[in-house]
Amino acid sequence: MNYSETPEIKYFSPPMKRKLLSGEQLEMLKNGTFRLLEEKGVHIPSKKALQIFADHGANVNFENQIVRISSDLVEKALSTAPRSFVLAGREKRFDLKLDGSTSYHIPTSCGVNFVDLKTREKRYSRKSDLVQLTRVFDSLPLFSLVRPTIAAGDCGYTSGIHECHADKLA
Repeated sequence: MNYSETPEIKYFSPPMKRKLLSGEQLEMLKNGTFRLLEEKGVHIPSKKALQIFADHGANVNFENQIVRISSDLVEKALSTAPRSFVLAGREKRFDLKLDGSTSYHIPTSCGVNFVDLKTREKRYSRKSDLVQLTRVFDSLPLFSLVRPTIAAGDCGYTSGIHECHADKLA
């Protein structure tokens, strides 16, 4: 396998902050989200997670695995959440500080087709294609985080595991 050292990450600081939604739109989105969480709930297929929600005051239906969360409980949880955190890399130089002061690029995902580099024909993507693409994105300093960009379509129901494994092969 060919090896080349991954270059330093290049992040960028946006020259200005953009508000995509008005205060009124944000409030409408927030209220709609609260209503969905409280009235419809969220399906959580984990007994341990269901118990944690129940222990903290959520309305839990263990049989259907549905958790209904009041707006008060959401607000309480949000008040205890950190305002920034570090997405740690394998090496400290790859740590991404997520505090709103910088922006990072990541490749999009998860395509199911690939243009074969030799035949130039479009076909379903394979794990080996993902390994190649991961090498490319890992070598580009403007891509700060690499995730599966195409599906390991040749791996069937276990494709998610193989997509994570492809990163190690790159």
